[in-house]
Amino acid sequence: MSTSRKNYYSENYVLLGKPYEQQESIQCIVDEYKDKHSDFFEGERDSFVFELRYTEPFEKQFTELKRLQGLAAECAGHRNEFKGYIIINLSNYLSHADDHYFKIILYFLLDMNDRWKYIFLIDNKNQKSANELVSKVLHFFVSDNISCKVIEERKEKEKIKIVNSICAGKGINCSDDVKSLFVELLNHDFKEEVISQLITSISWYSNKCITMELIDRLISNPDSIIRYMLGKNELDELCHLFKLRKEEEKHEEARS
Repeated sequence: MSTSRKNYYSENYVLLGKPYEQQESIQCIVDEYKDKHSDFFEGERDSFVFELRYTEPFEKQFTELKRLQGLAAECAGHRNEFKGYIIINLSNYLSHADDHYFKIILYFLLDMNDRWKYIFLIDNKNQKSANELVSKVLHFFVSDNISCKVIEERKEKEKIKIVNSICAGKGINCSDDVKSLFVELLNHDFKEEVISQLITSISWYSNKCITMELIDRLISNPDSIIRYMLGKNELDELCHLFKLRKEEEKHEEARS
C-alpha cells in the first residue's frame, strides 16, 4: 500500500487543488474506506462525481439537490439506496460561501452522512476564496461533530517526497504508517533537519524497519534518546499526534 494511501484518516474530505487532477487521491480514499468497511457500500458503484452548479439565491425548486438524489438513485441500481462516496466539486461556489442556498445544501449533506460520505473538491487557484469555502464546510461539519479532513494536494505530495527522500538517503526502511506520521509532523511545522535526526536516532534501535510499535516503545521510555533530542514542545506534539493515531486505530477496529 502506498504512503499516500496510508495518509488518510477521516470519512469526509476536502481536497484542495485542481479538481480534475485529484483522481489518485480520490481512489485512495475510497479504496481505504472500503478495505475497512466493505459492508457499508451498497449499489452498483462505490462512488460517483457530482458537479454542484451555482444556483441563484432566489431559486426555490432545489434543482441541484433533486439532481443529486436522482444520480444517487441511478447508482443504487437494484438496491434500495446508494451508500458510498460522492465526489462533489464545490468550485462553482467560490466567492459564494455565504449564500443561503449553499447552507441548505450543506445541511442536507450532513443529514445524509450516515449513508453518503463526501470528498469535496475545491480549486485553490484563488487561495482566499478557497479558504473561505473550506472554512464554511468545516464549520458545518465540526458543529455537527462529523469528521472532515482537508488535504492540499500539492503540499501533501511535496512532504511525502521529502520523507521518502530522507529515508532513501539514509538507507533506512520505514513502514507506511511511520512515513505518514513524519508527514504529519512536517504539517505541524517540524523542520526537515529534525525529522532527519529523528529517523536516524530511531533507526539505531532497529536493523530492519522503523515501525509504529518501535516509536511507541521509545516515546514511552523516560530514558529514550528521543526525549533528549527533541525540545519540550516538539516532544509534546509528537506524543499528542501519536496518541491521536492510536485512538483512531482503536476507533476503526471497534467499528470493523
